[in-house]
Amino acid sequence: MYRNYLCAMVRLIICLFCFIGLTLNSQEFIRVGLFRASKISSIAIFPKGNSTTINIGENIHFTGKSDSIPFYVSANGNLIDVFYESVKLGSVKQVSFESNPEDYLFFKPSRPDFKGNNYKGKLLITSKDGILNTINELPVNTYLNGVIRGEIGFDKDPVVYEVHAIMSRTYAYRFYNKHKYEGFNVCDQTHCQVYKGFFNYDQFTNSIGITNNKVMYDSVDHTLAEGLFHANCGGITNSSENVWSGKLNYCRSIEDTFCINGKHAHWEFKCSREEFFDKINLDLKNISCEDICYYSDARSIRIPLGATEFNTITLRNVFKLKSSFFNLECNPETDSILVSGRGFGHGVGLCQEGAIRMAELCYSANEILQFYYNGVLIEEYFIQ
Repeated sequence: MYRNYLCAMVRLIICLFCFIGLTLNSQEFIRVGLFRASKISSIAIFPKGNSTTINIGENIHFTGKSDSIPFYVSANGNLIDVFYESVKLGSVKQVSFESNPEDYLFFKPSRPDFKGNNYKGKLLITSKDGILNTINELPVNTYLNGVIRGEIGFDKDPVVYEVHAIMSRTYAYRFYNKHKYEGFNVCDQTHCQVYKGFFNYDQFTNSIGITNNKVMYDSVDHTLAEGLFHANCGGITNSSENVWSGKLNYCRSIEDTFCINGKHAHWEFKCSREEFFDKINLDLKNISCEDICYYSDARSIRIPLGATEFNTITLRNVFKLKSSFFNLECNPETDSILVSGRGFGHGVGLCQEGAIRMAELCYSANEILQFYYNGVLIEEYFIQ
């Protein structure tokens, strides 16, 4: 009897520690640099909800119910001019806006004019040389909501959102210090993960909750995996070293039949033979049509054109092709080149259209991830 009671208590204590670990992890904060690719000099901020805390420099503080009137902040050298209802509140070094957990802030660059987004948490704004720098500080799980919105969008199978929640969480922790010396952790651009603020969409929230703390580890050295992905692989994914210099154990080339009927599975590009040769600096007179025809069912790293070999990625960049997986055909009658391509993107890691199809066929999030990432472990991540 006593032994059963002791075992029950031990299990309860273990569950309690697990709960504490989950709670701490879900509350870990991340700092996101917003609109880093643009030189923003003026912003309108609309506090939305019941209460917003606003700190203007060190001397002006406001907490209270917000309304529909925005605050405007404008860069003035290394200072910020703050306005409310056309009244200038001051010129300060830093402004912060913080919403209640239930509320949010609508943030809209006005110079230059960009579409705005809703943001939860805190917005910290500074200025340097007439350019505003904004950081969004918020819990990691709330950040993932905006990443899933930016990277995969709406109206997908819930399992697809679970897949992206695990991938995006892994990225956030793996590259947590990517922008450390700029005062934030990650940016909101493709340089990190596309982050579009907060959107109240149950499917996003549910997927983040279901996968809470789950991340991908490389089974070889148990480091956090890099969740590389693309729109469509065209039926064969790419090994990482075929695109970049580094070899990732879990990004191996595999055959993928799930995406072959996807929207981006096939494409074509056509140009004149003269234009084609001009862009790759080859002499048109010395190469016949037969010398520039190429067919293969496999992914190729290089393609021979006459006596010269060209890297497929180089050709993709030169002609702005959708992928580096293609065949070439020269038509002597029209003196033109037809590029018949497959897939969209670099082809490394997870194929989004393939994953969407797998979810429709009732594969789980773990099964999808382990199909595209060779030998990864899906485990919980705890703060060290």
